[in-house]
Amino acid sequence: MSAIIEVELRGPLDAELRGRSCTAAKFHDLLIDRGAQLKGREKRLLLDLSTDPIESRALDVRVRSINGRSEIVVKRGGISQSAREEARVCLADHQLHQAVRLCAMLGYSTAVACDRRRIKYQLDDLEIVVEEVRYFSQPDKLHSSFFEAELIATEETKVQAEARVRERLDQLGLPIFERSEFNAYVHKLNQEANFIYRVGQDPESMLDGFQAESRV
Repeated sequence: MSAIIEVELRGPLDAELRGRSCTAAKFHDLLIDRGAQLKGREKRLLLDLSTDPIESRALDVRVRSINGRSEIVVKRGGISQSAREEARVCLADHQLHQAVRLCAMLGYSTAVACDRRRIKYQLDDLEIVVEEVRYFSQPDKLHSSFFEAELIATEETKVQAEARVRERLDQLGLPIFERSEFNAYVHKLNQEANFIYRVGQDPESMLDGFQAESRV
């Protein structure tokens, strides 16, 4: 079986992040005007368990909860790379705490906890997602927004897939983060919006709001 390669490019949706960016509302109007279909909305918890610095990271280990459904995800490659191999295991509902405990037993005992609301669109073969970054300690408060545009490829087709994504975003007039820009943005989120969750020290109840089914 061929490895699954996630080809993904990102760009800002807040003027202060980059001068050429557009707002999330204008982004929605742009996609709908170009024929995109609204696929749905997600409430997502991302627990980034990786320990290496962002700039030199070669492996991402994550626990995610998406509308109450938990999964363990591993991505091979730097966080700002455009093409990364991905493997995931989907768990039974309400298994978030078990997934976190399992990863802690494997040595991943500290996580960067990220609270996101996601709006998903389909534009031809391209999935485009608006990522609304919430303050983990104040989930009703929006920090900033960015978009992701994704195609699934194989090792043999990833170069062509990336070219396809870049071409489509260029046609839409959307700016793309440079790797250094996205790394800097992730650092900003970690300092201002995300939360360092320590397994066994911080109460599990902090994650309970992501276990129940929610379609925000």
